[in-house]
Amino acid sequence: MEQSKVFGLLGAGLLMLGCFAPLVSMPVIGHVTYVQNGRGDGMIVLVLAVAAAVFALMGRRRFWLLTGSLSLCVVAYSFIAFQRKLSDVMQDVSKDLDGNPFRGIVDVAMNSIQFQWGWAPLIMGGMLLVASAATRITQWPASRPDAPAGRASARSSAPG
Repeated sequence: MEQSKVFGLLGAGLLMLGCFAPLVSMPVIGHVTYVQNGRGDGMIVLVLAVAAAVFALMGRRRFWLLTGSLSLCVVAYSFIAFQRKLSDVMQDVSKDLDGNPFRGIVDVAMNSIQFQWGWAPLIMGGMLLVASAATRITQWPASRPDAPAGRASARSSAPG
């Protein structure tokens, strides 16, 4: 199998993993995934990842590149939209609770919203799909016959 196809399949797999991985943790709610029980942009990315895997196996680079690019765009849009929404909510809460004695508790809860590791496979998978579709690496690099076998043989042949 071509090396670029292997990397394409790996990228599609990372995208699929990222769809079910926790993206955000919030107090009371817990972890939120990209798929959100079938409602959300994660379903679009999941379909694009499956399509990219099929196109990678078929060797259809243009469609493979298109699905990887679209998935990166959807992930980027979701990340930016979440950042904006979080910022707006924090400003609204700050304004609404001005002078409220329970404001400190709400501030602690709002500041405990955190991004999780699920963004990493989404971004890496999309980038790997795009890179593998854009390059034409057809075979694994062969080892040179005149190259040393490794560090152990280099150390044992050194004068001492």
